Amino acid sequence: MGSMTETGKLVALTIVLLLVSFSLFPGGPLSTDVRADTPQSGPVEMSLSLAAAASLNCLSLSSCFVDPGTPFTAVASITSAPAGGYIAYQIDGVHPGLVSKAVRHAAPGVFPIEAPTQGVGTNAFLAAALTGSQPPQPVVTYEGPLVEVDLNCPSAGGVFTLSMRVEGTVGTVVVDQNNDPVAITTTALDADGDTLADKVAAALTVNCVDRLAVDIDGDGCVGARELGSDPTRGGLRDPKNPWDFYDVAGMAGGPDGIIDLLFDILGVIQHYSPGGGPPYDVQFDRGPSTGPNFWNMTAPDGVIDLLTDIVGVITQFGHDCR
Repeated sequence: MGSMTETGKLVALTIVLLLVSFSLFPGGPLSTDVRADTPQSGPVEMSLSLAAAASLNCLSLSSCFVDPGTPFTAVASITSAPAGGYIAYQIDGVHPGLVSKAVRHAAPGVFPIEAPTQGVGTNAFLAAALTGSQPPQPVVTYEGPLVEVDLNCPSAGGVFTLSMRVEGTVGTVVVDQNNDPVAITTTALDADGDTLADKVAAALTVNCVDRLAVDIDGDGCVGARELGSDPTRGGLRDPKNPWDFYDVAGMAGGPDGIIDLLFDILGVIQHYSPGGGPPYDVQFDRGPSTGPNFWNMTAPDGVIDLLTDIVGVITQFGHDCR
């Protein structure tokens, strides 16, 4: 599918500019005598995530896994609002290779004046809303979801990047009570696949793959193994916990897929450090187990001791995910 038409973008942008700058209701444009003295405080932080049902498959804030052929919902949020507040937002999102099934506002109670969303059936979306229809509009410091977009992982799978563009034909904008854009923290990314770097407010990688066939958490065991019932083959573990398979070293220095005596058990013992000083090495450290099994361990806790680390790696001796 093609990207959103320029006409559609301009129509939505015109609506927003009219509402913010000139108001469709009596009162006319904002004048200089109503400017507030409150300075902006930023920059604004934005994020992209998956809605609750799918977010369980996210290993980090920037990478998620969804099974091929499965629908999911992406959520564009403001995670850090300007201290002086704001009255409007506009989200300009792109997702090359994926087609929007629906685009909707997520905070109508905070932003009751909504411009029609744009982008259904394309690989982009546009949404804008205000706190009020007449100046002075209510000022809010709301942090949370702003826009939701329904998408679908193609049956053939693939890796796709969703992002909110700050630069571009329209751009993502947060507007303060003086009708001025607030600075947004950005990173550089080729959001639309044209080989040119764009400034984006947030980005999210969606891996449309069979989660059971890949090692989502990077601990050396694929999901199917970790969900299995045999712990010696990597089972009774969490596919999203990178710390529950105590494979820390091998012939090449890094993990080799099996927990053995020479590299793993002796490796942990040689770095014994109950106080966290030398010869401590975070590679050989694990945090306490959260159960139900002793090997369901957690992130490094800064010490390598007997009861957690040494007993923990010995308990997993011979567990093999190769």
